[in-house]
Amino acid sequence: MATRLLMLLSLALISSHWTLGEVPVDCCPGVTDRELPCQRVKSYLVKDASTGCHLDATVYITRRGKQLCVPHPTQRHWVRACITAVDARAARH
Repeated sequence: MATRLLMLLSLALISSHWTLGEVPVDCCPGVTDRELPCQRVKSYLVKDASTGCHLDATVYITRRGKQLCVPHPTQRHWVRACITAVDARAARH
């Protein structure tokens, strides 16, 4: 009985490890439509199916180091505008 229990627990542990390894850690579980002032955005990452994520999104990284998931740039004009502003700011420095 104890051997069966040990085998089941081992199998559960291995299965959960494989499941966790399938989705990249930095993918967004959801997005917010709340516009963040671009002055607060330090950098960004665009995540889509080609990066292994299930949800197309943009991860804003604020000047304070917080991460906020917003829609993909192809989905919202204000996200594209903010990305353009962040890129222009980075090019000046």
